[in-house]
Amino acid sequence: GTGVGLPHRPARQRQPAGLYAGRSTASTGLEGLTASLTSGALTLGAGNLQYVLTGTTPAAGTASFHISIGGQSCTVSQPIVPVEYVSWYDAAVFCNRISEAQGLAPCYYADAGFTQVYGKSGGTWSLPNSGKVYWNPTAKGYRLPTEAEWEYAARGGSATNICSGSNNVAEVAWYDSNSGGKSQPVKGKSPNGYQLYDMSGNVFEWVWDWYGNYPSSPDTDPTGPSGGTYPVIRGGSWAFPTGQCRSASRNIDNPGNRNIVVGFRLVLVP
Repeated sequence: GTGVGLPHRPARQRQPAGLYAGRSTASTGLEGLTASLTSGALTLGAGNLQYVLTGTTPAAGTASFHISIGGQSCTVSQPIVPVEYVSWYDAAVFCNRISEAQGLAPCYYADAGFTQVYGKSGGTWSLPNSGKVYWNPTAKGYRLPTEAEWEYAARGGSATNICSGSNNVAEVAWYDSNSGGKSQPVKGKSPNGYQLYDMSGNVFEWVWDWYGNYPSSPDTDPTGPSGGTYPVIRGGSWAFPTGQCRSASRNIDNPGNRNIVVGFRLVLVP
């Protein structure tokens, strides 16, 4: 979410807390995003309101949200760029938080019995960036794609394209020779056959699977090894050469690393 500090007027004596209802504010500038605030109470003094941003936009740029509460208002601007500098563990927490915010069952837990939501203790969220993460496959919340799901989506229905959407990597990807040494706004290149952008290049994307050899025989909807040392990252990035942009290319990273060349993409299965 985005923390927004709102001004307050000083008073001579403490006033009772003011209850407010949950609310949602649609974006301007870039349409398609919504900032949602759960209900709570205002008290005298400085503090933060935590809004959760959801939705998709038709292009890159800056989304603006007009926030009004407690007689005060402001406009918050949020640049929309690829997610980066986020660990595999951080991605799991984000999936759980956005799932809960939308009334969906979280997918990731800190125990095999699926009783402790990963990253949450009581009503408080944190970024543990360590430990064991268990996936409840019956939960219908947001999650990371499996490696097989990621590659299926990246290929975009094509059995012949080397990269996601084209055999010409420059049409669909940002990589070391054309990125200008940094990640680029989303949707700056052409999409693949499923209208998915940036699955080749820009930033690597975490998947659920731990790295291991592919099975020796065909499998349906594989989820990878039950454990391991390094999760898989796919897709290549702005800092790597074109070979990493191939839809079939695999790489790995430490699950606790927060790296400027690695981000993630969410899956929501109905």
